[in-house]
Amino acid sequence: MEQLFKEWKYSVLEGEEAEELFGLRARSNTFKDVWNRLEDNLEDMDYHQGESSSEHTRRVHRHMKELTLELPRAEQELMSLLALLHDIGKPETRTDMDGKVSFKGHAKASMKMAEKVLSEIEYEQRELLLALIEHHMDMLNAINTSNISFLAKDKI
Repeated sequence: MEQLFKEWKYSVLEGEEAEELFGLRARSNTFKDVWNRLEDNLEDMDYHQGESSSEHTRRVHRHMKELTLELPRAEQELMSLLALLHDIGKPETRTDMDGKVSFKGHAKASMKMAEKVLSEIEYEQRELLLALIEHHMDMLNAINTSNISFLAKDKI
């Protein structure tokens, strides 16, 4: 059944995206475990209404790939990992109060979990990537309060 599910996911995802996602799942038990929880984690927030955390992550990953096409391969890999790992702490921090879902502190929790993933896959640029994950909400808040127009809100 697991193999059938995996093949179905490959047919839904496009080539390189599927390879990166399933490659990371194969190389990191931590990521594999949390990815299953991301698929079950529905978000009820203004930005992600109706999406699961895994759907949001795949969407961010696709947009990140588009935005980094002109970068050197090492930087593309860093940004791809950023997209795949930036919200992995959401299931751990989820609160549901009066019908409102919140993930307060998920950036820090994501950074801690990403540290385990990056260790498992022996990724060398850990320090930079962990800082980007830990502060991704700070960057989003800065974008939302500025006049930056080249990043459409729906692509974040």
